[in-house]
Amino acid sequence: MRNLTRWIEMAGIFLGVPILLYGTFIPHLKSTVLLVVCIICLVLLLRDRAFDRNRFGLNGFCDWRILVTRFAIIACGLSLYTVLVEPENTLSIVRHNCSRWSLIMITYPVLSVVPQEVIYRAFFFHRYGPLFKEKRTSLLANAVLFAFAHILFRNRVAVIGSFVASLLWATTYLGSRSLLAVTVEHALYGNLVFTLGIGNHFYSPDF
Repeated sequence: MRNLTRWIEMAGIFLGVPILLYGTFIPHLKSTVLLVVCIICLVLLLRDRAFDRNRFGLNGFCDWRILVTRFAIIACGLSLYTVLVEPENTLSIVRHNCSRWSLIMITYPVLSVVPQEVIYRAFFFHRYGPLFKEKRTSLLANAVLFAFAHILFRNRVAVIGSFVASLLWATTYLGSRSLLAVTVEHALYGNLVFTLGIGNHFYSPDF
């Protein structure tokens, strides 16, 4: 019975909320919903004695070389994609609105990355990870649900990109057991995408 409740709860949060946001039920300031859900998840984690609060920090993680190397390789690939597939967008925000770019570099990690990682990594794997028999299954489910949330941006690049990115970040979180480590990694990739000029796929005026 408890597992059934958790399944229903998970569906409500990770399927129900994105569907509501996708429609016209909440027409403006949809980012507020992300922050509200984040706060609720954070409170539940802090009240749960089974949750290891050390996960909020580095929790002993120090293998930054792997993350940096991986970032460098993927950054080259994303740069090549931008130049070859979307040349008109290459460094567009840096070239045309540097002040806005600077603001994004500061606010995106705080207002978007942190809430996403609290919800989709720390909260998801602690509360719903045990529902899955294998770690690989929970990782795949996490990626599917994270990608599903990006239907809000109404384009395939956001959904497909988020699925691949979630596989990467979920692997980092499960391996490092550090929310801080995966948040830094997520912020690096997010800021890179906006800097390259393809952040328009992950932006909506409603947010």
